[in-house]
Amino acid sequence: MDQRRTRGCILANAARYGWRNIGGGGMKESDIQNRALLALSHGPTRLFRSNTGTGWVGKLISRVGRTITLQDYRPLHAGLCKGSSDTIGWHSVTITPEMVGTKIAVFTAIEFKGARRRPTTEQVHFGEAVQAAGGLFGAAWSVEDAVKILGSYKSLKSKER
Repeated sequence: MDQRRTRGCILANAARYGWRNIGGGGMKESDIQNRALLALSHGPTRLFRSNTGTGWVGKLISRVGRTITLQDYRPLHAGLCKGSSDTIGWHSVTITPEMVGTKIAVFTAIEFKGARRRPTTEQVHFGEAVQAAGGLFGAAWSVEDAVKILGSYKSLKSKER
C-alpha cells in the first residue's frame, strides 16, 4: 500500500474511532473537547462534560498549603462509570418513513429520591430539557416509579399519533 493510501486509512479510522492527535494537529484533548462542546451543543444536540474519578471527603481537620487532613474520610466516586465517555447528552432525531424499524437509543435520565424529597429546580430544568429533546426524564421514589418512567415513552409516542 502506498504512503498516501495508508495515511488516508489512518485518518479515516481516526475520525471513525475518535483517535486524537492523528496527523500532527498537536491540539490537547481538553481543547478539542471544549471546542466541540461549544460547537455542537445547539439545535437538536446537547452535550455535557462527564468527569469520572475518585476523591476523598470527610470532616476537614486542617489545611496547610496544598495539604489537607480529613477525619472520618471516605472515597467519593464521581461520574457515570469507569470507561464512560468524556461527554454525554442527546441528539434529537425525527423518525422518517425510511427509518421505520431502525433501532435508536433514547437518552434517559431518572432522578431517584428518598421519602419526602423532591427534585431541585435545577434537576427539573434539566429534565424539561431532556423531555423537550425527545428523551425520558422522571423522578422516582421506588423501582416501580422508574419502571413507569421507562414505560411512559411508548404511551407518550402513541398519544402523538
